[in-house]
Amino acid sequence: MQSMHDGATGLRLPFCRVCAVLCWVLALVACVPYKPALWLEKSPETIPATVKVQPLSDLTPPDDKVPVADGVIAQTGTMEGDLSGLVTKAISADFSATAVFRSIRRNEDRPQLILGGTIRRFYGQAAIPFWLRIPGVNWMVNALVSPVQAWQGEVDLEVTLATPDGRTVGTYRGRVQYQEIGDADSRSWSMPLYPAHVRLNQAFTDAMAQIRDQILRDKATLLAAIRS
Repeated sequence: MQSMHDGATGLRLPFCRVCAVLCWVLALVACVPYKPALWLEKSPETIPATVKVQPLSDLTPPDDKVPVADGVIAQTGTMEGDLSGLVTKAISADFSATAVFRSIRRNEDRPQLILGGTIRRFYGQAAIPFWLRIPGVNWMVNALVSPVQAWQGEVDLEVTLATPDGRTVGTYRGRVQYQEIGDADSRSWSMPLYPAHVRLNQAFTDAMAQIRDQILRDKATLLAAIRS
């Protein structure tokens, strides 16, 4: 006859396996990779210049990729790739799609201008309720508790435009900071970090909008540098 002790042991083994699976799923869901992205509107005008994009230098503090406290996720620490490469790619793709210049590419053979710059700060920290990160539990509290997250972050970028011989024509800076409580949307239940990633990319977009406005105001200076 099986003892109660044997029965308890038999119950503990499946329970431990379930806990192990839940922990694995929790780690997977909580660490949805962050990817820098821009969604600028179409440029009000196009500067008739051919531009080559060089990688922006990453001068961000190492702590930007480290959680500031327990229960907080550093979004840029979850990226699949380096910050410089991903930010540079996003800027090049968006400036091309929104027609800021006649042509802008990272592999331009005969550029009239060179776009480079510096990433001074680029981070997002998201504090997500623990229960929101546990599959199978979040739906039970959905009816009782609104999914709320605490977000803070900063994007501070400097973009330069120079002639091919290295003469700087213009330097442009965009900076956005935020610290707020955000209401998550329906996708939060399956992707808890999704709203926080969207908020960081909104800051990225706002900072680049500042920079684009400065570049467009500098159109005459840029064209004069090309002709000289």
